[in-house]
Amino acid sequence: AFSKTDTVITTAPLTSDARLYGMGLTIHPKRQSAILNALPYLAEYPWDCAEQLVSKIQALTTSVQLMRSDKSVQESFAKAKLVMNTPETGKKSLPADFPAATMPWLEISSQSANDQAALFRTLDSSRSRTSIEGYMDKLYALQQTNKGLSWFPGGVADPWISQYVLGSFGQMNQAGLLNTSKLRDDRFSRFIQELTGYCDQQYLKPRMNLNPRPFLELLWSRSYWLNESPLDSGMRAVADSFIYRQWNRMSQLSLNRQALLIIVTTRYYQPGHPLYRRAIELAGSIREQAVEDPVNGIRWKPFSDQEELTYSGEETMRLLAEAFESTLKQEDVVRGILQWIVSAREG
Repeated sequence: AFSKTDTVITTAPLTSDARLYGMGLTIHPKRQSAILNALPYLAEYPWDCAEQLVSKIQALTTSVQLMRSDKSVQESFAKAKLVMNTPETGKKSLPADFPAATMPWLEISSQSANDQAALFRTLDSSRSRTSIEGYMDKLYALQQTNKGLSWFPGGVADPWISQYVLGSFGQMNQAGLLNTSKLRDDRFSRFIQELTGYCDQQYLKPRMNLNPRPFLELLWSRSYWLNESPLDSGMRAVADSFIYRQWNRMSQLSLNRQALLIIVTTRYYQPGHPLYRRAIELAGSIREQAVEDPVNGIRWKPFSDQEELTYSGEETMRLLAEAFESTLKQEDVVRGILQWIVSAREG
Protein backbone atom coordinates (compact mmCIF):
# COMPACT_ATOMS: atom_id res chain seq x y z
CA ALA A 1 0.00 0.00 0.00
CA PHE A 2 2.89 2.35 0.71
CA SER A 3 5.16 1.31 -2.14
CA LYS A 4 4.99 4.41 -4.34
CA THR A 5 8.34 6.01 -5.07
CA ASP A 6 7.13 9.61 -5.22
CA THR A 7 6.72 11.97 -2.26
CA VAL A 8 2.96 11.44 -1.89
CA ILE A 9 1.86 8.62 0.38
CA THR A 10 -1.56 7.18 -0.45
CA THR A 11 -3.31 4.57 1.63
CA ALA A 12 -5.11 1.52 0.38
CA PRO A 13 -8.92 1.56 0.60
CA LEU A 14 -10.00 0.71 4.16
CA THR A 15 -13.16 -1.01 5.33
CA SER A 16 -15.59 0.93 7.54
CA ASP A 17 -14.50 -0.87 10.70
CA ALA A 18 -10.77 -0.58 10.04
CA ARG A 19 -8.58 1.39 12.43
CA LEU A 20 -5.26 2.93 11.42
CA TYR A 21 -2.93 2.72 14.42
CA GLY A 22 0.25 4.13 12.91
CA MET A 23 2.85 3.79 10.26
CA GLY A 24 6.61 3.54 9.95
CA LEU A 25 8.92 5.40 7.62
CA THR A 26 12.44 4.25 6.83
CA ILE A 27 14.91 6.13 4.65
CA HIS A 28 17.79 3.94 3.54
CA PRO A 29 21.06 5.87 3.25
CA LYS A 30 23.21 5.74 0.15
CA ARG A 31 26.80 4.57 0.34
CA GLN A 32 28.16 7.93 -0.72
CA SER A 33 26.35 9.69 2.12
CA ALA A 34 27.83 7.26 4.62
CA ILE A 35 31.33 7.98 3.28
CA LEU A 36 30.78 11.73 3.42
CA ASN A 37 29.40 11.60 6.96
CA ALA A 38 32.37 9.55 8.15
CA LEU A 39 35.07 11.78 6.65
CA PRO A 40 34.92 14.67 9.17
CA TYR A 41 35.08 12.25 12.11
CA LEU A 42 38.27 10.69 10.77
CA ALA A 43 39.79 13.91 9.46
CA GLU A 44 39.34 15.84 12.72
CA TYR A 45 40.03 13.12 15.28
CA PRO A 46 41.87 14.88 18.13
CA TRP A 47 44.81 12.51 18.69
CA ASP A 48 48.06 12.40 16.72
CA CYS A 49 49.28 8.84 17.21
CA ALA A 50 50.55 7.08 14.09
CA GLU A 51 47.29 5.19 13.59
CA GLN A 52 45.16 8.34 13.73
CA LEU A 53 47.55 10.35 11.58
CA VAL A 54 47.28 7.88 8.73
CA SER A 55 43.47 7.70 9.19
CA LYS A 56 43.28 11.49 8.90
CA ILE A 57 45.39 11.41 5.75
CA GLN A 58 43.16 8.68 4.30
CA ALA A 59 40.02 10.73 5.00
CA LEU A 60 41.49 13.92 3.54
CA THR A 61 42.84 12.26 0.40
CA THR A 62 39.38 10.72 -0.10
CA SER A 63 37.75 14.15 0.20
CA VAL A 64 40.23 15.64 -2.31
CA GLN A 65 39.42 12.83 -4.75
CA LEU A 66 35.66 13.33 -4.29
CA MET A 67 36.00 17.04 -4.97
CA ARG A 68 37.94 16.23 -8.13
CA SER A 69 35.66 13.57 -9.52
CA ASP A 70 32.12 13.97 -8.15
CA LYS A 71 30.12 16.77 -9.74
CA SER A 72 27.28 16.62 -7.20
CA VAL A 73 29.72 17.05 -4.29
CA GLN A 74 31.39 19.95 -6.11
CA GLU A 75 28.02 21.68 -6.60
CA SER A 76 27.03 21.19 -2.96
CA PHE A 77 30.33 22.57 -1.73
CA ALA A 78 30.09 25.61 -4.03
CA LYS A 79 26.62 26.35 -2.69
CA ALA A 80 27.81 26.07 0.92
CA LYS A 81 30.81 28.26 0.19
CA LEU A 82 28.54 31.14 -0.79
CA VAL A 83 27.07 31.12 2.71
CA MET A 84 30.43 30.67 4.41
CA ASN A 85 31.80 33.75 2.61
CA THR A 86 29.02 36.12 3.69
CA PRO A 87 29.55 38.69 6.51
CA GLU A 88 26.93 36.86 8.57
CA THR A 89 28.89 33.59 8.49
CA GLY A 90 29.40 33.64 12.21
CA LYS A 91 25.67 33.90 12.80
CA LYS A 92 24.37 31.57 10.14
CA SER A 93 24.67 27.84 9.68
CA LEU A 94 25.26 26.24 6.33
CA PRO A 95 22.29 25.79 3.99
CA ALA A 96 19.77 23.36 5.40
CA ASP A 97 20.15 21.17 2.31
CA PHE A 98 23.97 20.98 2.36
CA PRO A 99 24.93 18.83 0.58
CA ALA A 100 21.48 18.17 -0.87
CA ALA A 101 22.77 16.91 -4.18
CA THR A 102 24.07 13.76 -2.51
CA MET A 103 22.24 13.63 0.84
CA PRO A 104 18.73 15.11 0.53
CA TRP A 105 17.61 13.43 3.76
CA LEU A 106 19.79 15.82 5.79
CA GLU A 107 16.92 18.30 5.54
CA ILE A 108 14.82 16.13 7.83
CA SER A 109 17.64 14.89 10.06
CA SER A 110 19.08 16.36 13.24
CA GLN A 111 22.44 17.29 11.72
CA SER A 112 23.85 20.19 13.67
CA ALA A 113 25.52 23.29 12.29
CA ASN A 114 28.80 21.99 13.75
CA ASP A 115 28.50 18.76 11.78
CA GLN A 116 27.80 20.70 8.61
CA ALA A 117 30.72 23.03 9.20
CA ALA A 118 33.04 20.06 9.81
CA LEU A 119 31.95 18.51 6.53
CA PHE A 120 32.54 21.83 4.78
CA ARG A 121 36.07 22.03 6.20
CA THR A 122 36.81 18.47 5.14
CA LEU A 123 35.65 19.08 1.57
CA ASP A 124 37.76 22.22 1.24
CA SER A 125 40.55 20.80 -0.95
CA SER A 126 42.99 23.63 -0.28
CA ARG A 127 42.59 23.19 3.46
CA SER A 128 42.82 19.40 3.11
CA ARG A 129 46.10 19.54 1.19
CA THR A 130 47.61 21.81 3.85
CA SER A 131 46.45 19.43 6.58
CA ILE A 132 47.89 16.43 4.72
CA GLU A 133 51.28 18.14 4.60
CA GLY A 134 51.19 18.80 8.34
CA TYR A 135 50.13 15.26 9.21
CA MET A 136 52.82 13.77 6.97
CA ASP A 137 55.46 15.86 8.75
CA LYS A 138 54.19 14.51 12.08
CA LEU A 139 54.28 10.98 10.71
CA TYR A 140 57.84 11.44 9.44
CA ALA A 141 58.83 12.60 12.92
CA LEU A 142 57.66 9.25 14.33
CA GLN A 143 60.16 7.33 12.17
CA GLN A 144 63.03 6.04 14.28
CA THR A 145 66.67 5.45 13.37
CA ASN A 146 65.88 1.83 12.42
CA LYS A 147 63.20 3.24 10.05
CA GLY A 148 60.28 1.78 11.98
CA LEU A 149 57.46 3.94 13.36
CA SER A 150 56.60 4.56 16.98
CA TRP A 151 53.00 4.98 18.12
CA PHE A 152 53.66 8.37 19.73
CA PRO A 153 56.49 10.94 19.77
CA GLY A 154 59.32 9.77 21.99
CA GLY A 155 58.40 6.09 21.67
CA VAL A 156 60.27 3.17 20.16
CA ALA A 157 59.67 1.58 16.76
CA ASP A 158 56.77 -0.87 16.80
CA PRO A 159 56.40 -3.60 14.14
CA TRP A 160 52.59 -3.71 14.26
CA ILE A 161 51.92 -0.01 13.72
CA SER A 162 54.69 0.11 11.11
CA GLN A 163 53.03 -2.56 8.95
CA TYR A 164 49.61 -0.96 9.57
CA VAL A 165 50.78 2.39 8.18
CA LEU A 166 52.51 0.63 5.27
CA GLY A 167 49.28 -1.19 4.38
CA SER A 168 47.14 1.94 4.77
CA PHE A 169 49.27 3.85 2.28
CA GLY A 170 49.13 0.78 0.03
CA GLN A 171 45.34 0.96 0.06
CA MET A 172 45.44 4.67 -0.75
CA ASN A 173 47.87 4.05 -3.59
CA GLN A 174 45.70 1.29 -5.05
CA ALA A 175 42.63 3.57 -4.85
CA GLY A 176 44.45 6.40 -6.60
CA LEU A 177 44.36 8.68 -3.56
CA LEU A 178 48.06 9.58 -3.38
CA ASN A 179 47.41 12.55 -5.60
CA THR A 180 48.81 15.51 -3.66
CA SER A 181 52.37 16.79 -4.05
CA LYS A 182 53.30 15.76 -0.50
CA LEU A 183 52.39 12.15 -1.28
CA ARG A 184 54.25 12.00 -4.58
CA ASP A 185 57.61 13.55 -3.74
CA ASP A 186 60.97 11.86 -3.18
CA ARG A 187 60.69 12.07 0.58
CA PHE A 188 57.45 10.07 0.59
CA SER A 189 58.94 7.45 -1.75
CA ARG A 190 61.95 7.12 0.52
CA PHE A 191 59.67 6.87 3.58
CA ILE A 192 57.72 3.96 2.05
CA GLN A 193 60.93 2.26 0.95
CA GLU A 194 62.49 2.53 4.40
CA LEU A 195 59.30 1.44 6.14
CA THR A 196 59.07 -1.58 3.84
CA GLY A 197 62.67 -2.49 4.66
CA TYR A 198 61.98 -2.24 8.40
CA CYS A 199 58.90 -4.49 8.13
CA ASP A 200 60.85 -7.03 6.07
CA GLN A 201 63.57 -7.07 8.70
CA GLN A 202 61.07 -7.58 11.52
CA TYR A 203 58.81 -10.15 9.88
CA LEU A 204 60.31 -11.83 6.84
CA LYS A 205 63.89 -12.62 7.74
CA PRO A 206 64.28 -16.42 8.20
CA ARG A 207 65.64 -16.02 11.73
CA MET A 208 62.36 -14.57 13.01
CA ASN A 209 60.01 -16.52 15.30
CA LEU A 210 56.75 -15.94 13.44
CA ASN A 211 53.67 -14.84 15.34
CA PRO A 212 50.72 -15.96 13.17
CA ARG A 213 48.38 -13.07 13.84
CA PRO A 214 50.44 -9.98 12.98
CA PHE A 215 52.36 -11.92 10.33
CA LEU A 216 49.26 -12.42 8.20
CA GLU A 217 48.55 -8.69 8.48
CA LEU A 218 52.14 -7.96 7.44
CA LEU A 219 51.75 -10.08 4.31
CA TRP A 220 48.57 -8.14 3.50
CA SER A 221 50.30 -4.76 4.03
CA ARG A 222 53.40 -5.87 2.15
CA SER A 223 51.40 -7.13 -0.83
CA TYR A 224 50.63 -3.57 -1.94
CA TRP A 225 54.33 -2.87 -2.50
CA LEU A 226 55.54 -6.10 -4.11
CA ASN A 227 56.16 -4.43 -7.47
CA GLU A 228 58.11 -1.54 -5.95
CA SER A 229 60.06 -3.73 -3.50
CA PRO A 230 60.04 -7.43 -4.52
CA LEU A 231 60.82 -10.07 -1.91
CA ASP A 232 64.20 -11.73 -2.18
CA SER A 233 64.34 -15.55 -2.30
CA GLY A 234 64.87 -15.93 1.44
CA MET A 235 61.94 -13.70 2.39
CA ARG A 236 59.73 -15.35 -0.22
CA ALA A 237 60.50 -18.76 1.28
CA VAL A 238 59.45 -17.49 4.73
CA ALA A 239 56.21 -16.08 3.31
CA ASP A 240 55.43 -19.30 1.41
CA SER A 241 56.04 -21.45 4.49
CA PHE A 242 53.71 -19.34 6.60
CA ILE A 243 50.92 -19.21 4.01
CA TYR A 244 51.02 -22.97 3.53
CA ARG A 245 50.78 -23.49 7.30
CA GLN A 246 47.73 -21.25 7.44
CA TRP A 247 46.00 -23.24 4.72
CA ASN A 248 46.72 -26.45 6.61
CA ARG A 249 44.75 -25.09 9.57
CA MET A 250 42.22 -23.11 7.55
CA SER A 251 39.18 -24.80 9.12
CA GLN A 252 40.29 -23.50 12.53
CA LEU A 253 40.49 -19.89 11.39
CA SER A 254 37.79 -17.33 12.08
CA LEU A 255 35.87 -15.73 9.23
CA ASN A 256 38.08 -12.65 9.60
CA ARG A 257 41.27 -14.69 9.24
CA GLN A 258 39.88 -16.72 6.34
CA ALA A 259 39.08 -13.51 4.44
CA LEU A 260 42.58 -12.17 5.09
CA LEU A 261 44.11 -15.47 3.98
CA ILE A 262 42.12 -15.33 0.71
CA ILE A 263 43.39 -11.82 -0.02
CA VAL A 264 47.01 -12.64 0.78
CA THR A 265 46.95 -15.86 -1.26
CA THR A 266 45.57 -14.20 -4.38
CA ARG A 267 48.28 -11.53 -4.22
CA TYR A 268 51.25 -13.83 -3.70
CA TYR A 269 50.28 -16.57 -6.17
CA GLN A 270 49.17 -16.70 -9.80
CA PRO A 271 45.69 -17.98 -10.83
CA GLY A 272 47.01 -21.38 -11.89
CA HIS A 273 48.61 -22.12 -8.49
CA PRO A 274 46.89 -24.74 -6.26
CA LEU A 275 46.63 -22.29 -3.35
CA TYR A 276 45.04 -19.68 -5.58
CA ARG A 277 42.40 -22.24 -6.59
CA ARG A 278 41.80 -23.03 -2.92
CA ALA A 279 41.29 -19.33 -2.26
CA ILE A 280 38.65 -19.20 -5.00
CA GLU A 281 36.89 -22.25 -3.55
CA LEU A 282 36.94 -20.84 -0.02
CA ALA A 283 35.50 -17.52 -1.22
CA GLY A 284 32.71 -19.42 -2.98
CA SER A 285 31.96 -21.43 0.16
CA ILE A 286 31.79 -18.28 2.29
CA ARG A 287 29.51 -16.65 -0.28
CA GLU A 288 27.08 -19.57 -0.06
CA GLN A 289 26.74 -19.02 3.70
CA ALA A 290 25.62 -15.41 3.31
CA VAL A 291 22.17 -14.09 4.16
CA GLU A 292 20.82 -11.74 1.48
CA ASP A 293 17.80 -9.55 0.88
CA PRO A 294 17.22 -6.48 -1.34
CA VAL A 295 16.66 -4.09 1.57
CA ASN A 296 19.51 -4.90 3.96
CA GLY A 297 22.06 -6.29 1.53
CA ILE A 298 24.45 -9.20 2.14
CA ARG A 299 25.72 -10.26 5.55
CA TRP A 300 26.64 -13.34 7.57
CA LYS A 301 24.70 -14.75 10.50
CA PRO A 302 27.36 -14.13 13.21
CA PHE A 303 27.11 -10.39 12.46
CA SER A 304 23.42 -10.06 11.59
CA ASP A 305 22.53 -11.56 15.00
CA GLN A 306 24.45 -8.83 16.86
CA GLU A 307 22.48 -5.93 18.31
CA GLU A 308 24.92 -3.50 16.71
CA LEU A 309 27.83 -3.77 14.32
CA THR A 310 31.09 -3.77 16.27
CA TYR A 311 34.42 -2.48 15.01
CA SER A 312 35.74 -6.05 14.63
CA GLY A 313 32.57 -7.04 12.78
CA GLU A 314 32.88 -4.10 10.43
CA GLU A 315 36.54 -4.91 9.83
CA THR A 316 35.63 -8.50 8.96
CA MET A 317 32.99 -7.32 6.51
CA ARG A 318 35.54 -4.99 4.92
CA LEU A 319 38.00 -7.87 4.52
CA LEU A 320 35.28 -10.08 3.05
CA ALA A 321 34.47 -7.40 0.48
CA GLU A 322 38.15 -7.18 -0.41
CA ALA A 323 38.39 -10.98 -0.61
CA PHE A 324 35.45 -11.17 -3.01
CA GLU A 325 36.97 -8.41 -5.12
CA SER A 326 40.17 -10.48 -5.33
CA THR A 327 38.45 -13.71 -6.31
CA LEU A 328 34.84 -13.89 -7.45
CA LYS A 329 34.89 -10.49 -9.17
CA GLN A 330 31.20 -10.07 -8.35
CA GLU A 331 30.58 -6.38 -7.86
CA ASP A 332 27.02 -7.02 -6.68
CA VAL A 333 28.39 -8.96 -3.70
CA VAL A 334 30.63 -6.06 -2.68
CA ARG A 335 27.75 -3.61 -3.12
CA GLY A 336 25.53 -5.85 -0.99
CA ILE A 337 28.11 -5.97 1.80
CA LEU A 338 28.48 -2.18 1.76
CA GLN A 339 24.70 -1.84 1.77
CA TRP A 340 24.44 -3.93 4.93
CA ILE A 341 27.28 -2.06 6.71
CA VAL A 342 25.56 1.25 5.99
CA SER A 343 22.11 0.02 7.08
CA ALA A 344 23.58 -1.57 10.24
CA ARG A 345 25.39 1.65 11.14
CA GLU A 346 22.36 3.84 10.50
CA GLY A 347 19.99 1.43 12.21
